[in-house]
Amino acid sequence: MPEETEDYTKEMHLMLQHSKADDYVLSTGKDHSVREFVTLTIKACGWKPEWVERGPDEICLHAATGKKLVIIKPALFRPVDVEFLRGDSGKSRKILGWKTQWGFESLVVQMIESDLRRVH
Repeated sequence: MPEETEDYTKEMHLMLQHSKADDYVLSTGKDHSVREFVTLTIKACGWKPEWVERGPDEICLHAATGKKLVIIKPALFRPVDVEFLRGDSGKSRKILGWKTQWGFESLVVQMIESDLRRVH
């Protein structure tokens, strides 16, 4: 199975082969929350996350042990400089014919598996 990064490496190659240099965005064009990222990360580690509460009082526990895995700290929230972030890779698809073959979940899993291989 090819690695997620191959999607982006192939696109970089397409950019370099194009007759005119230009700026391109590489993205899935889909929205994902930090909570969703954290949930997938915890699952990729082999644990079952259990979210308690919502908003600034929210915490994520290890479902089997009750150990706190994530504690929300409003003081660390990013200032709202933009309300919504989503990449638009329409230009890359139209001009270069690029299309991602992988999704968000597979990217998160690959990132965690790579980190786990390094520490074990």
